[in-house]
Amino acid sequence: MMSDDNSQPLLPIHGRLVADYVIIGAGSSGCVLATKLAKTLKHDHVIVLEAGGSNDFSFVRDFTESLYMPPDEIPKIDWNYVSERQKGLNNRELPVSRAKMLGGCSSHNQCLYVRGSSHDYQYWPKNWSYDNILSNFKNIETVVDDDLKDNKFRGSEGPLRVSHFHSRKNKLSSEFHQACVDSGYTAITDYNRPFEQSQICSYMQFNVGLGSNKNHRQDAYTTFLKQVENQSNVEIITQAQVSRILFKHDGRSHKIDPTVSGVEYYRHGKRYVIDVKEEVIVSGGAIGSPQILQLSGIGDAKHLESLGIPVVKDLPAGGKALQDHLITLVLHKMNAPLHSEHGNLVDVNMFVKNPSDQTNYLQMYNIMFPRPIPAFHVEAHTFGVESILLTPESQGYVKIRSNKHTDDPAINFNFLDKKRDLEIIVEGIRRIRKIMDKMGHVAVEVAPGRDKQTFEELAEYIRNIAFPIFHPAGTCKMTESFSKQLSVVDSECRVWGVNKLRVADASIMPKIVSGNTNASSLMIGDKCAEMIIQDRCKKGRMTISSHL
Repeated sequence: MMSDDNSQPLLPIHGRLVADYVIIGAGSSGCVLATKLAKTLKHDHVIVLEAGGSNDFSFVRDFTESLYMPPDEIPKIDWNYVSERQKGLNNRELPVSRAKMLGGCSSHNQCLYVRGSSHDYQYWPKNWSYDNILSNFKNIETVVDDDLKDNKFRGSEGPLRVSHFHSRKNKLSSEFHQACVDSGYTAITDYNRPFEQSQICSYMQFNVGLGSNKNHRQDAYTTFLKQVENQSNVEIITQAQVSRILFKHDGRSHKIDPTVSGVEYYRHGKRYVIDVKEEVIVSGGAIGSPQILQLSGIGDAKHLESLGIPVVKDLPAGGKALQDHLITLVLHKMNAPLHSEHGNLVDVNMFVKNPSDQTNYLQMYNIMFPRPIPAFHVEAHTFGVESILLTPESQGYVKIRSNKHTDDPAINFNFLDKKRDLEIIVEGIRRIRKIMDKMGHVAVEVAPGRDKQTFEELAEYIRNIAFPIFHPAGTCKMTESFSKQLSVVDSECRVWGVNKLRVADASIMPKIVSGNTNASSLMIGDKCAEMIIQDRCKKGRMTISSHL
């Protein structure tokens, strides 16, 4: 059987479904989005397609094991991408971890709960200003600790429990916190509220369980989507890899009408189609979402035509502007063994602000390794402090290599293309050294080693060992007004020039947030769901329920 709109041979359709809404991807944004739609639009059928399977693994449930996943298990739960060679990192190929399971990357990250800076959103459309998204952050969370509770800035009724209980105030972490204070960092209680200080330190917040479940991660599937999976209007289909979004055709001219008609996916080698009444929302993340759009004919027309893909909408910005936070570890050998109480957890979080726009340009935090991690060149009983570039000027791309949905896309971060990015990480290393000097009796620096002092010596260390922190963003950029070279979605997450299609995940960020991206991805899912529900109200088809 042949496709209607290209020469790719297709399997017969094994099954055909009908849905009002299809969400592609059960990651952080997709789970929140699907849950809110299902709770509010109870008469509409919502289908969630997830390329991976269950996240019910012991090393997933216990978030302290996230860095120690068995190597033979990783291909089951991760796409295991590899980047293009990075010229700025001595031509190294880099691992690009993207989860392939329910919950997405919230199912194998370190559960660090960081909103970024309130000033990040000055670069987003007006309806995404900090004041306009604060309610969405509050919707998703309940802060547990009394010293974090704040009715103006923090949530108290959301399903995600947030606490700094796991930032163990043991002797070692307390000494590090004090060393930060002694080095000029202002100690604050809550870095997730707006703060005015130029450099701060604070105990890290986590989205994990408490009490007998104190190490159980609260991933997006378990915390959100599982609430509605047994509702009659919800269908979650796992092991379903989307091959393309389908569009209507003009009956006379046979031209493609840029209006979504359905979704095609493959499951266990069989081809399925879902006919869509209302909308498709792509939540595949900053790698998966542009890949799906390009496979569907939305992207750079010249590139798509070269692969034999019919162009639905020429959006050259699709897949471009890829950003990620680049991380460099400063490692110290402990003078005494680390014990199980130290785990592999982060304790103290530090931000340094850019005085020009008040965003955080540098993040640092400590992490302790009682066990070795060969992939990161970390030996047992190591005390690490991370220098993290938060505001990269360098940008890369995600680009499909063929018209086959089973082929990995080309991923090029273009790390350290801009010298300023390198300068920030070097600054971080030097700041870390000043802090560690206050703890001289505790540990000895082994990497890069105190014999490396000049800018070029530290730069070469960075080029040899730096790696992405796996916060990709920006490849389906959101803009308030349309620009062919910049825009993919509008301020309501709708793909420019395409009907019934939205994108909701970290790929829409106009500029990557200056902090870990999971909290903001959850917020994006909540905000996009509100917009969809509001659109339904405008059609006069429903009233807003209490779930909004």
